[in-house]
Amino acid sequence: MVNKDEIKGKVEETTGKLTGDDSKELKGRVKKEFGKLKDEAEEKVDEVAGKINKKFDKNKDDK
Repeated sequence: MVNKDEIKGKVEETTGKLTGDDSKELKGRVKKEFGKLKDEAEEKVDEVAGKINKKFDKNKDDK
């Protein structure tokens, strides 16, 4: 899923390319990659939370 940071980064990167502003282009790339990493971290958190919930549910069912 594309998040707000990825979109902002892509816009800033493209603006930098079109205007020849290397600094803006680089900032956009960094922001875009940050957004991707944030998405990956959120997915991992969800995955771990799901495993923890399964474990608690299993333990509750065993009682």
